[in-house]
Amino acid sequence: MGAFNKALSTGPGKDPFMLEKLAFEVNTNDYGATLKQAAPHVQWSTALVPYKLREASWGAGFDLEMPKGGKNPDGSWELIKWLDLDPTMNQQSITLTNDLSAVKAINNAPAFTKDPVWKTVVASSLVTRAIPQVPAAHDWSNVFYTHVTSAIAGKEAPQDALAKAQAQVMGEYQTNSKK
Repeated sequence: MGAFNKALSTGPGKDPFMLEKLAFEVNTNDYGATLKQAAPHVQWSTALVPYKLREASWGAGFDLEMPKGGKNPDGSWELIKWLDLDPTMNQQSITLTNDLSAVKAINNAPAFTKDPVWKTVVASSLVTRAIPQVPAAHDWSNVFYTHVTSAIAGKEAPQDALAKAQAQVMGEYQTNSKK
């Protein structure tokens, strides 16, 4: 098992789930879009995470941001409105990436809800808890995920992975807190 985990890689032609060498995958909604495009031969389904006390899911990235002091705030705002509110952009986002639309009516459109994978994405959104964001260490969850994934693959000892993640996040936090 250790050798298999060390060989884990992602992407078409390398992903063990896409190669049908892995029976179970925990992933995000965009992975479903990747499977549809890169591995149409694989038969799969989705389900909400099992729970004991209450349904839950986690998520982040639900916002678009304009930097303070940006050179073109009006143009930035127009781009954000177009990305979030334009029906065509929202439909393309769902079709290509399985990302939820800012317009709930589009998420529940019959053209999409006939797809059982999309129905699970929408159901999950109703119980999603946002990952807390720390402005001075905005990338903490990606850093953590990178090291945990490395530990799962046998490339780092779990204690080392967590220590490295903590050191990296604290370094980012301390650097950005001084600004």
